[in-house]
Amino acid sequence: MKSIFHLSTPEKAALALLAVILTAMVTWQHGTSGTVQAMPISQVPPPPQAPVSISSGPQACTIAVIYAGPNAFYFQCSQPVVGTVIYSFGASTDAASSASTNRMMVVVTTAFSLGKPVNVFYTADNAFNPPGCITSTCRRLDGVYITP
Repeated sequence: MKSIFHLSTPEKAALALLAVILTAMVTWQHGTSGTVQAMPISQVPPPPQAPVSISSGPQACTIAVIYAGPNAFYFQCSQPVVGTVIYSFGASTDAASSASTNRMMVVVTTAFSLGKPVNVFYTADNAFNPPGCITSTCRRLDGVYITP
């Protein structure tokens, strides 16, 4: 049997892919109660607020900083939301929110890595902010997508 140090490049790539798949499976199973039920589209509630507009053109947030702490994941836009002082968004990493936070974290880090802006959905009421989110400049992130 070969040690990991003596594997060929394709073998190392296959091993890395297997590790990623296993990690994703464990994360997915940890984030669900064992059953997945689809909700009819007619019952899906609308997002709490429309995407925020950072510029006068497309509704976008250019990510300036990303921070993953012990209780939450945050990112900051390079400019505040037009007409507000809100420029940071966060999501809790508690057990009830970890699966959705992980998905949003992937979108945000991918956009940041690619240098692409994102559109964000957030809760306007700061009473719902995740731990460590400054009430005057930060809001709870409810959804995010990469702007084409």
